[in-house]
Amino acid sequence: MKIEIHILQTFGVNRMNSDRDGQPKSIEFGGFTRSRFSSQSMKRAARMYTHESELLPKDQWVTRTRHLTEMVASELIAFGIEKVEAPILTVKALSALGLNNKKSDTDEETLLSEYLILCSDREVKSFADAIMANLEFLRKLEMTPIEPEPQEGSISLDEEKPMKSKKNSKKKKKELFPPEIKKAFSSAFITQRTIELALYGRHLADFPAGSVDGQVQVGHAISVHQSLRENDFFVAIDDYASAHEAQAGMLGDVGVTAPTMYRVASVNVSQLAKEVGSAEAAKLGVMAFLEAFTLSQPSGGHNSYFATTAPTFVLFREVIQGVPLTLAPAFADPIVTRRNQSLADLAVARMDEYIHKTELAFPTIKRGKQICINLSNYEFRSSKKVKNLNEAIKYMLSDFVVTP
Repeated sequence: MKIEIHILQTFGVNRMNSDRDGQPKSIEFGGFTRSRFSSQSMKRAARMYTHESELLPKDQWVTRTRHLTEMVASELIAFGIEKVEAPILTVKALSALGLNNKKSDTDEETLLSEYLILCSDREVKSFADAIMANLEFLRKLEMTPIEPEPQEGSISLDEEKPMKSKKNSKKKKKELFPPEIKKAFSSAFITQRTIELALYGRHLADFPAGSVDGQVQVGHAISVHQSLRENDFFVAIDDYASAHEAQAGMLGDVGVTAPTMYRVASVNVSQLAKEVGSAEAAKLGVMAFLEAFTLSQPSGGHNSYFATTAPTFVLFREVIQGVPLTLAPAFADPIVTRRNQSLADLAVARMDEYIHKTELAFPTIKRGKQICINLSNYEFRSSKKVKNLNEAIKYMLSDFVVTP
């Protein structure tokens, strides 16, 4: 069982998701510039909503961080390991999995992983337990915990040499560990799978066994109409300035948009049940994701613009045959409003028409249960309608039974 989630949502003036220049993200789609929210920003928003609303037990959460060494070291300190020794033991143990550390650019005492890692408290505790079980071996192990960074101005005639050297260094460190000890460390990241980790997945290039295929797909959100960035000029007044001084303590401008967005995601319910080993756990995870994705949004510029809204239209569709599909092509031709027309109403109508056409053209694209929450004035024909989100989620999962 797979479920598609399609959302139409109108936002006030905002800069919820910005690019590297601090401007609202955009994309050309159908030959016109559109506003865009990245999939990563919406995944994080959904995870944060899940945590703040406590939709899942805390031991089922994940944290995305480069501070894995610090987290594990804290557990070791709680076991009675000295504060100075704890990070050294952790770095050694992580090197058994090919997960190297480097010193922070801002604080030499802080050790960071080479990239962000999605991990759970259960995995951190389990890894700390494995270190304690192999404490004597780690203390005797002689190795350079932190690889020195290339010196500024250093020259290499072979552009691939630094990368090869890095890989060889990781391989040599792994070879210092007997198979049974490597297995003890790796099992902490293999056997302690949480609901959120199974939902969002994790890629560890240096430790493939610890990678997890996420059962959630999230598309980049796009505006259903042409959306050009406008500049918001601002002046910040200096409250303490005297009457004869300039009152403007700061002035400038930032880009803003106010779009109606199409957001889309899907979740593989059946595979999630197999990943977490329980149909009930999978159901809990899907219920949490459906609510969190529907009601969350990127938080950039929240205090300055407060553009948080509720969706105008939400559609859940059960995939019976074929793969989950986005309905973005419905808006390839941007919607243009005329007098006394509602952009949201036109967007819902456009989606309804596109679903009807694709179902007629491609009979093998079969959808089962479909349910919508519709706050627009357009009467949506392609699915049943319910009054609220709780009813919609309950309806979609009412007959879900899986034996993993």
